[in-house]
Amino acid sequence: MSIDKKNVEHIAELARLRLTEEEKEFYSGQLDAILSWVDQLNEVDACGAGPAPAGRAGNALAGDNPETFAARDAVIKNFTSREGDFLKVKKAIER
Repeated sequence: MSIDKKNVEHIAELARLRLTEEEKEFYSGQLDAILSWVDQLNEVDACGAGPAPAGRAGNALAGDNPETFAARDAVIKNFTSREGDFLKVKKAIER
């Protein structure tokens, strides 16, 4: 499948984008190149391929070992909103 300027105009209309003529030409070339890569991937015979080995089994994360931070007091001192040794921040998640 080939992406031409008319396809880009249709996609831009669906996405409610205003594109210049230069952008339409640019994106048609970009999208056409992407689709040609996808076509090349479709030609690969992967019928006998299984999942890639994951390496060693087990937890790959580091252990949860607390450490002291050398500049802790300087960070707390410079923070504008604090309560004791705790930094106060705005709520990120509403319930």
